Amino acid sequence: MSQYREPGFSELVLTVAAGAIETLLKEERERDLNIARFSIDLLKLLKEKTKGNLNEDERNFLQGVIHELQLKYVEQLKSSKGGNNGKGKNISDS
Repeated sequence: MSQYREPGFSELVLTVAAGAIETLLKEERERDLNIARFSIDLLKLLKEKTKGNLNEDERNFLQGVIHELQLKYVEQLKSSKGGNNGKGKNISDS
């Protein structure tokens, strides 16, 4: 049996990001970009609310995760064929 490890900031970020990652990896017909957008917005909220309270590594990690997810989101939004996915709103509008 493995030892329990206290959760840290990176685990929190990755847990929130998991929703976006899972959604962005799905086939287009199964993808709901609103789920990915919600996860990205939660991470942006976390960044805003923790401003001044994170060390440099945590800050860089969070910003890197947000940046990568936003890039993938925009890529998927552009490749989607209109439908419900993302409702046409750009991630930077929020």
